Amino acid sequence: MGHKYRNRSQELERLIQVLRSQGIYGIEELDVLLAQTIQGYAVQIGIEPLRPRELEYVWVRLLG
Repeated sequence: MGHKYRNRSQELERLIQVLRSQGIYGIEELDVLLAQTIQGYAVQIGIEPLRPRELEYVWVRLLG
């Protein structure tokens, strides 16, 4: 097993903060490049790859 429980919503909020600090927000279309960028930042800060709904959630939060 070995999988540690992590608070996914806290991880997603941390990812959103990192993306905003890098100037990644307010992008009106979730295209492949943006999805890859978000996933790349997630991996860089130690977050497991996002599921499609999580990716959409992060993008929507970055719109506001």
